[in-house]
Amino acid sequence: MTFLVNDEPLHREQFKNNHVRIIRVTLPKGVETLWHQHLRNTIYIALTDFNSIEYSEREKVLKVEKGSILHRDHRQDHLVHKIKSIEDSELLGVELQQSNPIEPLPTTAHVIKQTSEFRILKSNEYKLIYKSVLVSLESQLVFINGKQCQLNLGDFLFLENGELVVSTNLLIIELFE
Repeated sequence: MTFLVNDEPLHREQFKNNHVRIIRVTLPKGVETLWHQHLRNTIYIALTDFNSIEYSEREKVLKVEKGSILHRDHRQDHLVHKIKSIEDSELLGVELQQSNPIEPLPTTAHVIKQTSEFRILKSNEYKLIYKSVLVSLESQLVFINGKQCQLNLGDFLFLENGELVVSTNLLIIELFE
């Protein structure tokens, strides 16, 4: 039996609104997910080294380093799979709920990836142009419009456009509107 990712018990929803759904996947060593299907355009952030075996059309070993960012448009690849962890592994998945047009990038940030729906970037100081998901890549203090916020590895925030963010190691996923 194949489940939708929403019903796979190791894919736990952490946050959802009209723009994004954030899921946390925590796989202890040797644990296997159920067969499940992903349906959305998704950005993955490895919170630990993510070493596992993916079973889909063929079996393959997945080795992703902590802090790596991956993008898979599951609307295109129609992924149905199950995962068996080789070691304790954890990642966040940011599923995009809408499609939006692209806008030009401000010069203050380092772009990691950009599509017609989103832009992934890193910046120490950045005024958000779009609704955004911020993901902390380490334990740190973050300042949002001058207010201090403590974030730990893997913590995330959904923010509206116009907010000024100052941090040391933060990933910003802007959602084009």
